[in-house]
Amino acid sequence: MVGKKYADAAGLIARTRGSVQLKRSSSPRPVKCYKEGVTRVGILTLLAASFLAAADEQLAALEQKAKAAFDRAVLSPQPKVGETSDCVQAQASLLPVAPREEIPVVYYRKGYCALMAAAVTENIAGFRDAAAAFDQATSTWPGRLKPVKEIGRAHV
Repeated sequence: MVGKKYADAAGLIARTRGSVQLKRSSSPRPVKCYKEGVTRVGILTLLAASFLAAADEQLAALEQKAKAAFDRAVLSPQPKVGETSDCVQAQASLLPVAPREEIPVVYYRKGYCALMAAAVTENIAGFRDAAAAFDQATSTWPGRLKPVKEIGRAHV
């Protein structure tokens, strides 16, 4: 009964002398155009590409900032506490977004900066932090290497 009520309200059923007939609509039903679907996919693709480009720019900026902070701390003949702490923080901010191949290098730089900071401040906990960062660098180093497909060679 509910379906009949909605069909009558839509004007799709005509009642004539006890029989029910379906009315033909004078206007055609809207049909989705193939071009509309392609246009929507194209727009979504462009939006995704722009987001990815923006993410790449942000990653490049973080990498450049971390590299510059590392170079500033390493090339300084007498590094200051501010330079070394900036270096540690720049490396730490790069870690969550760094590509898999770059993670060991970032851990190494973070450890080296932490080692310099510990030497400048003579802080024992800083030496432990540096050692932990170096351990993480060595443990993640195999992820830096891409697997090489072995070509069949003759066993001698």
